Amino acid sequence: EHTVTEEVTGIDLVRTQLQIAGGATLADLGLQAQADITAPRGYAVQLRINMEVVQPDGSAKPTGGTLRAFEPPSGPGIRVDTFGYAGYTTVPNFDSLLAKLVVHVRSPRYQDVAQKAYRALSEFRIDGVATNIPFLQTLLQRPEFAANDFTTRFVELHAAEAGENLPQRSRR
Repeated sequence: EHTVTEEVTGIDLVRTQLQIAGGATLADLGLQAQADITAPRGYAVQLRINMEVVQPDGSAKPTGGTLRAFEPPSGPGIRVDTFGYAGYTTVPNFDSLLAKLVVHVRSPRYQDVAQKAYRALSEFRIDGVATNIPFLQTLLQRPEFAANDFTTRFVELHAAEAGENLPQRSRR
């Protein structure tokens, strides 16, 4: 799985952790000092595409069904990790995660990754199950997100407002 950290630094955190667990030191891995780590290259965002219906209050309920269409976005700086494919029948008794979308730009402007992430979500075609894509798009359009002015409570603080503003068909 490609992570945001790997996109901007080139360091695979999972592999690094496994190597350390296997006895390697940070010095062995060339990561002993901050200067050993390359400066971040642009920005990256990870979006979790879940099979769920978002309620007007921003809460989510898992969904299931058969994917009639599943066409993830692609192109430079876009990566999708998924198990989904057209014809797959999901089971709502388990994790509703369908895909992880990682978007990366080499630009020094955070706004560029926000715009590219929105565009990538717009290109995702999933039919047969409800997803949180419209909810994510609503959050990405908030001025705080584009300005990179948010905290780890961003979704919690804006979920209800985002849920209220979703088109009716997104709340099936």
